[in-house]
Amino acid sequence: MSYDVGDLVTLSTVVKNSAGTPVNTPTVIVAVTKPDGTLVSPAPTVTNTGAGGLYTAPVTPDAAGIWSIVWTASGTVVGVETDQIMVDAVRVLVASVQEFKVQTNTTTTVNDNEIRVYLAAVTDTVERMIGGPVSPQTFTETHCTDGDVIVPRKQPLISVTSITPYLGSVLASDAYRVDTDLGAIYLRYGYSYEYTVVYRAGQSPLPESYKLGGMIIAQHNWRLQYGSGRQTPGADPLAPGAGFAIPNRAAELLRSPYGSGIG
Repeated sequence: MSYDVGDLVTLSTVVKNSAGTPVNTPTVIVAVTKPDGTLVSPAPTVTNTGAGGLYTAPVTPDAAGIWSIVWTASGTVVGVETDQIMVDAVRVLVASVQEFKVQTNTTTTVNDNEIRVYLAAVTDTVERMIGGPVSPQTFTETHCTDGDVIVPRKQPLISVTSITPYLGSVLASDAYRVDTDLGAIYLRYGYSYEYTVVYRAGQSPLPESYKLGGMIIAQHNWRLQYGSGRQTPGADPLAPGAGFAIPNRAAELLRSPYGSGIG
């Protein structure tokens, strides 16, 4: 299960003796390490919820990434248990949980967190296939060129914030031309072999074909967890080279002039 930055997360562990029976022990502490390697300080307060060896501790993640957790028990029971949680940055997904639930005729909220994990994974796939993000974002890249053309790696190109040559100053806006149709930057003068480019790229709005393609992939992988991974009757054939992840119908919807696509 993943969480968002700012969520209140209740960590928990159950202390057991050598026979595997849950028991309370005098001291239980938890050390939480952030994605940057620093410890949460002060350490989260551990609470024993009563008999049964259950201990909890609250933490509010302030950064995206993997947070490592180490529980240490001492006294009646001595032991260490490790765990981790995934924290997501605020991000636009290829579709909302509600849109996916409409697509799959799902009416309950029981699996909402799991659905979001699937949509996040599928968003990565869609962005790779279409050659850029599903929403406008800012990117900073280094480009080396011996000509007068710079092609940003993420498409479609929306605008250029700045271009800075190696060991030079930021170029004036009239020193280059931005062609958003072709997704390229044309330098008017030769300055340097290496440039740092800050630009905006992404879909705005996201085409419905991309949204539907993403939901089809998510739906396909969602149902693979049932029936021992077998395709259900009437399921879409899979795109060549895509393994068991991407149906042909989704691959066709996600063909893009900027990405290589599949199939």
